Amino acid sequence: MLITTGNVCAQLQDNYVPYTLHTEHSRDLIRQLEDQLDEEINNFQEAQERPLIRRLCVKRIQFLIKQVKARAFIKNDTLESYLHDIINQMATASNLGTRNRIVLILNSPQTNAFCYGRGLFVVTAGLLGRVRSEESLAFILSHELAHDELRHVQEKIVRSTEMNLARKTEAQARKILTGEVTLEEIEEFRKLIYNINEYDRGREIQADSLGFQYYTHAGYAPQGAVKALFTLDSLKYPKHTTEDFFRPLNFSKYPFQEFWLKKRLSVYSAPHGSTFMFVSDSLSTHPDLAIRRSRLQPYIKEAAGPTRATDPRSSLLLARAEFQAAESAYYSSQYDVCLFQLLQLLPRYPKNRFLIARTTQVFLDMYDARGTDMFDYFVSRYTRGYGERLQQVNNMLYNITQEETGEIGYHFINNQSNFNPTDERHYYLLWQLCGVTGRQNVKEKIETAYRTRFNKKISAYIYR
Repeated sequence: MLITTGNVCAQLQDNYVPYTLHTEHSRDLIRQLEDQLDEEINNFQEAQERPLIRRLCVKRIQFLIKQVKARAFIKNDTLESYLHDIINQMATASNLGTRNRIVLILNSPQTNAFCYGRGLFVVTAGLLGRVRSEESLAFILSHELAHDELRHVQEKIVRSTEMNLARKTEAQARKILTGEVTLEEIEEFRKLIYNINEYDRGREIQADSLGFQYYTHAGYAPQGAVKALFTLDSLKYPKHTTEDFFRPLNFSKYPFQEFWLKKRLSVYSAPHGSTFMFVSDSLSTHPDLAIRRSRLQPYIKEAAGPTRATDPRSSLLLARAEFQAAESAYYSSQYDVCLFQLLQLLPRYPKNRFLIARTTQVFLDMYDARGTDMFDYFVSRYTRGYGERLQQVNNMLYNITQEETGEIGYHFINNQSNFNPTDERHYYLLWQLCGVTGRQNVKEKIETAYRTRFNKKISAYIYR
């Protein structure tokens, strides 16, 4: 059955269950990564001939396996199969062979995708939650597939070992700190950095053009490639906009205060300027997205129209990814990013029990953090790169007092539109907030109501 937008909303309207994560028990995946290493080394002549390159390849896979065991990657057969199908179908359409390709889903709110090695790709929950269509996702994956086919990762490994950049950087920094560096050495190092990143930016253009061929050979609409680059160019802005972004936090008995959004000192949000030796913009390995779009335009005009139907799994999986992006921000302790995501989703899914519980939990955690020196751990002090809305969320979390934090959380969950009498989490969170805001009478009523409905003490409930 084709999943329509309405069906997606219906499936997510009531609740959301976060994805499970890979652990040290994910033996099949760990074995796949070990096999992938063997395949990379067998097809990487330099790695067979030079011990340093071989050791670096081994260390890279060991790091990835360590991350798998540390629960960094999402484990979901349907989502993993969906991504594998997209990338393998593009490979098949362009006759790239049937060798193993693995797509890992990093449980991170950051918006990113990258090729990690031969046949090994990583996409983030943040990226999946950001793209608006399968077409946009497919072009981003085609770009990474092109990096793999062009051996860009292997080239960079060889180049890094040949230049020994890390050691040279450390040596130059030591000279700068001791005052022993000469102007000639600074200039030489500046050229070294520029040349490396100019090399990388050239490879990005190559990956766009070759990836576009893979993308259109698989039957995707040519204009979808440009839409994908526009998606990446709008990362600083909400995916879903509303007239009143903070309306979910505005209550008749506790109105939202505009002064909570007051800007903090500009030192916390000022853009990066020049570093000691080079301009920061020159360190970007990806060309400006406007340049990438202009480079693609001639190919788009020549390409045939779309011949491919969207996978019926797409709408639901990408909608679920928006929820997972918020959840990944919560578990990576980026509470401003988490709340930014939640405030976009709440108007779309106003009765969703997960969204209501997670939003309440953010304010309860923030209340606790306000009484310690851990607040900056949960809410970034520095906001360079934040868009206006995310900046406002960050400002609010810094501006509100501990008492106001507790009151917002209490009024949010103790709201007829939000509180769900069938959800144990809602009782527990309201009970907790009654405690921190001094509402003992309400707290006792919650205890009684909980015992009546669930036949147990609320203090015995374990919230996960």
